[in-house]
Amino acid sequence: KLYELYPYWYGQGKGMSSEFTARTFEKSDYTSPIRFIWSHIRRHPWVALRMVVGAFSNAALASAVPFLTGAAVNIIVNGGALSRVTRLAVILVISQAVRGALQFMRNYSSETFAQRIERDVRDELYASLLAKSMTFHDFQPVGEIMARVTNDVREMNLMMNPGVNLIIGSGMFLLMPLVGIEVVKGSAQEAQESYRFNALVDRFRGRFVQRGDIEARYFAILVWGLATVGGLLHAILLYRAGTINIGDIVNFVGQISLFGFPVFVSIFAYSQLASGYASAERILNIITTRTDLDQNESGHDASMQGAIAFEGVDFGYLPGKQVLHGMSFTVEPGQTVAIVGQTGSGKSTLTKLLNRTYDVDTGQVLVDGLDVREWNLAALRSQISIIEQEIFLFSRSVSENIAFGRPGASQEQIEEAARLAQAHEFIMEMPQGYETVIGQRGVTLSGGQRQRLAIARAFLTDPRILILDDSTSAIDSATEDQIQKAIWEAAKGRTTLLITHRLSQIRWADRIIVLRQGRIVAQGRHEALLRSSEAYRRIFARYEETPNRSDGRGRRLSPAQGTG
Repeated sequence: KLYELYPYWYGQGKGMSSEFTARTFEKSDYTSPIRFIWSHIRRHPWVALRMVVGAFSNAALASAVPFLTGAAVNIIVNGGALSRVTRLAVILVISQAVRGALQFMRNYSSETFAQRIERDVRDELYASLLAKSMTFHDFQPVGEIMARVTNDVREMNLMMNPGVNLIIGSGMFLLMPLVGIEVVKGSAQEAQESYRFNALVDRFRGRFVQRGDIEARYFAILVWGLATVGGLLHAILLYRAGTINIGDIVNFVGQISLFGFPVFVSIFAYSQLASGYASAERILNIITTRTDLDQNESGHDASMQGAIAFEGVDFGYLPGKQVLHGMSFTVEPGQTVAIVGQTGSGKSTLTKLLNRTYDVDTGQVLVDGLDVREWNLAALRSQISIIEQEIFLFSRSVSENIAFGRPGASQEQIEEAARLAQAHEFIMEMPQGYETVIGQRGVTLSGGQRQRLAIARAFLTDPRILILDDSTSAIDSATEDQIQKAIWEAAKGRTTLLITHRLSQIRWADRIIVLRQGRIVAQGRHEALLRSSEAYRRIFARYEETPNRSDGRGRRLSPAQGTG
């Protein structure tokens, strides 16, 4: 249904748009799965050539076995010298040794070929996912994305090896015996028998090249058995007619037996090829998905002052289901504004319009008097830091996690940011301090520790606009006062938006905006709103019996002003 709801996301072809470009892949062709596959194959021509040469030589030298064996039988039957048989045996051994070496080259090349294609496709898909907007990711199931990044990319590897590798090899095994069989004199003497045999071979070959007949793969083995029996009977008839000798029969039947390899391959190789093609199609669906956001490289790129304005903003994640209605307010540079409301009132959505995680449906969001859509996206986002309740940390060292938004930061700068976030003390208690590697998503840390690292990360980037989206919800009471002091210091000199239910933070905001069902129902200071806004009083009614707490400036709160 997403194709119907958001048709501009889903567009196949070269004319894609993306939120930003992580990396370009000029040699890739996105017009169809087969062209996409071919564009990756042609990047490695020498590897592909070695694979084809290896397959050809393998089939040719395999075909030499029954040919030389038949010649040796003829020598023995006709009473020839054993020295001639010995020479044929030596030639046979040498030919198979060469075949083994060339087969190694073929298998090595085909595996290299497959691994490189898997690497390139995964790299390309990953870069494409990085460039997609949050709107795309919000509506794309994580499991679906993971399946395409892992399973489908792996299927393209298996499509090349063993898939294409075996198909090329089996194709050679179909051709070479036909050139070995050509020397049998009887096929030229008995036109009718030759026609019947060729028809049988054509029928067999047609059976296994049809992907749709995969269920009949065991029937293909039966056909091969029938072909072998038929070929043997045909050879016996020719022998009785005196047109071929015993050695020719051995050679003839031996060549037919080589068809067994293509038959065996037909059981699974063509199925693997079809799976790889389907996976390429699924990968292309991701890569070619259009997004409604772009990086706007030629857009405004300057240092922010931090002024924010929402002018008549309407927004909905789905058509006909608006989340925000007529949102209008302004924030002066350096102001701290708290945004409060019941769950689902649109608080987090409002902040995501500011850094263009999403674009408004109608109205404007302005930063420093300029519509955010006119900003260079990288310049806009690099100066806005959002700390959310759900923190993502990487399985890297503490230092690398803090410096994620500023890779060139010095150790002193990292530690200063950690001190401001009240994180330095617990970091130093870790086994390797700042070099301690934490688990994926910070699973080895408590919720409060994860959030303090995220706050330190934000401090280090020194954003002009700081958004705290319920970022202290997992911090224990003993730590909260310290965190609030750090936030108070961090808010100085920059525009700060607070999304929280903690009165200890709300009270020191310059202004409070109260939301209800996606609309602004009240604005003002805490004391004034308690007197004038029923919606504001209702939000905090359940906190009136909470114990006294500090507000972050060192002031104690009365029971009616509990922290929540």
